Amino acid sequence: MNSVLARNASALFETDKAKMAGKIVEAQSAIVTRRRELMKAGADIRERQGLDTALLSLIALANCLELTPAFMPAVRTASLEAQKAQAQAKAMRAGAQAA
Repeated sequence: MNSVLARNASALFETDKAKMAGKIVEAQSAIVTRRRELMKAGADIRERQGLDTALLSLIALANCLELTPAFMPAVRTASLEAQKAQAQAKAMRAGAQAA
């Protein structure tokens, strides 16, 4: 989790706009990877919710900065992966509650 936090902070506090786009993509990728790990482990939902919040913050930052379109597909891919992970987690919770 510490590497995820470090990448997120690095993206949020980067002052060079050219570097920021790449750091946002790296942070989003790390968040998606960690979220998958948590889903497989059935870990505490609070950490997953925190990761979701961080991911949405990075998406908002990218949108506010109107980052170069070349970076946006990678940002969108990370976002889509996070959305898929959320849907899978929701389906798993629904299945567990039904059982």
